Amino acid sequence: MTETSTWLGEALGYLRGEGRGRTPEQLRAELQERFQDAGRRRLADLVYEMLKACLSEVPDVTERIAMADVPRPAEVIWSEVDTMRRGMDGLPGGAPDVSSVTRSTPAEDAALVDMRTCLDVLTSLEGRTVRQQLASGLWLAYAGKLAEAEGVLRHLHERSDLDDRAAFYAAWNLSFVLITRAKDAEGLSVAESALALAPEHTGAYMNIATAAARLGNESRFRWAMDELAALQRRDPTAFTQRWWVTFTETHAKLLGFEHSEIESLLAVATGDPDDT
Repeated sequence: MTETSTWLGEALGYLRGEGRGRTPEQLRAELQERFQDAGRRRLADLVYEMLKACLSEVPDVTERIAMADVPRPAEVIWSEVDTMRRGMDGLPGGAPDVSSVTRSTPAEDAALVDMRTCLDVLTSLEGRTVRQQLASGLWLAYAGKLAEAEGVLRHLHERSDLDDRAAFYAAWNLSFVLITRAKDAEGLSVAESALALAPEHTGAYMNIATAAARLGNESRFRWAMDELAALQRRDPTAFTQRWWVTFTETHAKLLGFEHSEIESLLAVATGDPDDT
């Protein structure tokens, strides 16, 4: 029997007049503590979702990041944050301070500021968790603090205790930062490690293609583009299409492709894919 089941059994036993191993005050205090812990976790989840909603408003982010779950509108998320906060006000110590979290969808020029605020609140709620560190790495990268972003993401990438999903995102984001810092050889290697963790995720192929083009590795570039095109044919997404249109020509020109071949590559990004 779990600790929760034992506690619930004692609480029900008290109501039925059986046992009464704890006083009503003890049961009430433990119930409040459990609700406070659950409320804090729920607030952290909502603030993390708000952070992603702010990230989605950062310029150019939709060409670089495929979000597994599109965040709900910031106004909807805030309504739930506020409801949870008010529900915790009567508990000992009150509710955590989440007042600085944005209440509406930020404009592009404010998205990074609001994302940073959400990150600070998330840190106050749950500390340096894996998702907090992944979010921190992304914020640092988009804020132009690339060396710091590399340090945060490299630390995650080198950990051996992450599940495959977290390890993939650590590697994928680190390879993006390394490539952005013109560390293309290492970026390619890290992108390959991301691919090994999630061979059906388009992001790893994109980073491999980018690094390979910049390194002059035509065979690896062609392979990554072929694999990416095959994934797009099987499961078309707007994210892949946007990336293909935005970056293919630049990468192909680095490798000296003829105009006709570039046009042929660009023609792959057709159709009417669903948004991711």
